[in-house]
Amino acid sequence: MIPLPKIAATYVAAIFFLLSFKILAQPNLVPNPSFEIRPPDTCTAGNLIGIQQLTPNALLWIDPNTFNGSTDYYNSCANNLPFGDTWSVPGPNKWGYQEPRTGNGYVSLQTYWSVQSARGYCSTMLQSKLNQSKYCVRFYVSLGDTCPSYCNTIGACFTDTIPTVNQMFNFQLNPQIENDEINNPLGDMLNWTEVRSSFVANGTEKYITLGNFKDNASSDTVNIVPWGGTINVGYYVDDVSVIELKALHSNDTLVCPQSNFNQTLKAYPGFDSYLWSTGDTTRIINITQAGTYWVTASNWCGTVTDTIQVNVFNPFGLDQLLGADKTLCDYQFPQRLRPLPQYENTFSNYLWSTGSDTSFTDVLLPGIYYVTAEHLCGLVTDTITLTLAPNPQVNLGNDTTLCIGQQMLLDAGTQATYLWSNQSISQNITVNETGNYSVTVTNNFNCIANDHIQVNFVQETAQLFPNDTALYASAFPYSINLSN
Repeated sequence: MIPLPKIAATYVAAIFFLLSFKILAQPNLVPNPSFEIRPPDTCTAGNLIGIQQLTPNALLWIDPNTFNGSTDYYNSCANNLPFGDTWSVPGPNKWGYQEPRTGNGYVSLQTYWSVQSARGYCSTMLQSKLNQSKYCVRFYVSLGDTCPSYCNTIGACFTDTIPTVNQMFNFQLNPQIENDEINNPLGDMLNWTEVRSSFVANGTEKYITLGNFKDNASSDTVNIVPWGGTINVGYYVDDVSVIELKALHSNDTLVCPQSNFNQTLKAYPGFDSYLWSTGDTTRIINITQAGTYWVTASNWCGTVTDTIQVNVFNPFGLDQLLGADKTLCDYQFPQRLRPLPQYENTFSNYLWSTGSDTSFTDVLLPGIYYVTAEHLCGLVTDTITLTLAPNPQVNLGNDTTLCIGQQMLLDAGTQATYLWSNQSISQNITVNETGNYSVTVTNNFNCIANDHIQVNFVQETAQLFPNDTALYASAFPYSINLSN
């Protein structure tokens, strides 16, 4: 399996030029849809596998069938090159003679071979992963002049990854798009025939592969002339498009209160009919008041209804974008300042008093800070004051040793809240067992402090001297024995 490289930056500008050159009902998700993009200083034409090896990512399309490698790329730039007649445009070339449907290039796919089920395929990574939505798919084919038969079986398969050779050789792929074999014969060698259909994506598809996904026995082939030899069928392919079925060109809209409320709503072109909630049946309408509007549009791909909400922008409260002033504990610095969550997507072009021009700034010290930001209808400046709060003071004293049977009162002082290591929430606790006791306290500013103390309880020391004794004077001198 050959991985498909990412789109090279060199060709991004060309992609946008080609897509903008042709008006589409929706943005086409297929990169290089008419096979025009190629290295700007090099003529690229030939076998697609060879192009991949020599100039990776040159076309943004690859041949995933690395075993067979029968897919070819043709461009008019090859006309004057050595062996260019094989891949020249309009030809004659490998399959005959054909003008591009648009531009200067196209590819060819082998869709049938009577000797065995050999196939040609081409794949590309879509410009974005598909949504769980309906998509309109179409491409154009023209039968090669050298073909004694034509094959109506061709389609498009959408997958999460590039198909493997094993999947293709064993016909394990199930294309979502298949040509209508009965009503859309593909025997025209002179003109381009449209292959189109639609499907609902599951939301994971990222690649499109074109070709015949059926074996010989299941493929619909028709003889053009009596032929007793090997039958080889190939098609030129051009102008591939994958378009999500959406009606509205516009997203939900906010209008500045001071502006003249005369807004234009646009549906995408390319539909056969339109019906707006206003009763209009044109593609573009004008509205003069806020509200919710919908349009239903229909074409060959299906019928879709999209809704748009148009509201008047309300700047009230925007001057409080940083929220209320804050009193912070010393360990809460550095502090990150940013707009309140409800304003995160409202502003742009920030400038903070710290010099930052991003949507946030980090400050190390208490003080007064301000930000100026731009919203839909103007500028706003807000200020916030950060004050340093006092830390709570707690002192449980030095580690202590007491006799068994005694007890000790541990007092955390006057605080807002307490949490002792024994889960007590009182100001003080009494202990009578050996242990390490700790307390976490907070003050009225929610600042936190803690302390701990080791308290040991030991057995009382044995009596060192014997009991008092009454003696006669004659007993002196007297010897004292210490108690054991």
